[in-house]
Amino acid sequence: MIGPALVLAAALASAQDASNGDQAATRDDAVSTQAAARSDADWIELVRSARGDDYGPALQGAFARFKDRVDAYEMQPAEALMRAMHERARGDWSAEGLSLVLARQGRYDASREVLAEQRERTDDPAARAVLTQAMALRALGAGRDDVARRELGAAYAAGNDDAGVVLALLALSAGRRDRTRAVSRALVADEPRPAWALRAWGLSMLPPSDGNPAR
Repeated sequence: MIGPALVLAAALASAQDASNGDQAATRDDAVSTQAAARSDADWIELVRSARGDDYGPALQGAFARFKDRVDAYEMQPAEALMRAMHERARGDWSAEGLSLVLARQGRYDASREVLAEQRERTDDPAARAVLTQAMALRALGAGRDDVARRELGAAYAAGNDDAGVVLALLALSAGRRDRTRAVSRALVADEPRPAWALRAWGLSMLPPSDGNPAR
């Protein structure tokens, strides 16, 4: 997913070079200040009309404003901003951002539709698996567990470890410790080991509350 990936990349860069991290923080502060100085409507118009060298800064500023709206849980203004960005960028990151704010408004079908449309645009198997996993999480939010498990299985089979972690945790919540152990054991066998896979594997080894060792 784009959010964790960007955070991890920023953290690694900061650990390798503290001065670069300080410079990045200064740039982020400048972007946030710039974003606050304009209205949402201004940023939407800039994103729609920007050309050439103006396009990148317009997206960067609009995204900073979008994050401010999300942090304040102002989902409708956040949706308008990200929809404008997605209409221009048509990237996985913008599809996931738009899907996120739709889901937070309880609009799970619309959220899944954005991801499904984006999945059709990409031929990259890894990217398709990420989008499928995100669709499954929206299905879970809507209470469509069967759809979610089917899509998580497809994403996991395509190599998405996050989908495997969710499957393991779902199995654990259903009392299927054997299934949790099988999935999490496969996940922790590779490096890097997903932290939640280790937790799921550990929890699956605890004795069940009914005392039945077969579970």
